[in-house]
Amino acid sequence: DNFHLGRVVVHHPSSDHMLVVATDFQIGDPVPPLDPRFVFVLERGSHAVVWLGSKCPLLQQSRAAAYRFLEHVQVVEVHQLSCADCPAGQETPHFWEMLGFGEPPEGHSTEHPCWDAEFQMLCDPPDSIKASEAA
Repeated sequence: DNFHLGRVVVHHPSSDHMLVVATDFQIGDPVPPLDPRFVFVLERGSHAVVWLGSKCPLLQQSRAAAYRFLEHVQVVEVHQLSCADCPAGQETPHFWEMLGFGEPPEGHSTEHPCWDAEFQMLCDPPDSIKASEAA
């Protein structure tokens, strides 16, 4: 049963690409690193969830990057994924089960200072990413 929890970030301050970077979260860890400033991609088995952080400044662009990633996964791994959005605060029991929890763990959605620099790039993205926001 494959498992992946990744976070959508701007590739580089001068880049117009967004990508999904892996987190170090593993099933069995006490708390998932869901930072409300980001969009996360959770994949387990044939299911995928795009968790939409409530404070993400580039929500639509990050969501689009998450779905591009999932399309790529389906092509490379040659299997279909059932994909759904999950706005922060509207997590379903299935979402928590995918992360290995029976119920939401305490402190599951907190800002992680180690990601402040990446958050700053979301707040001040390259012009090409800003332009995609207007489209």
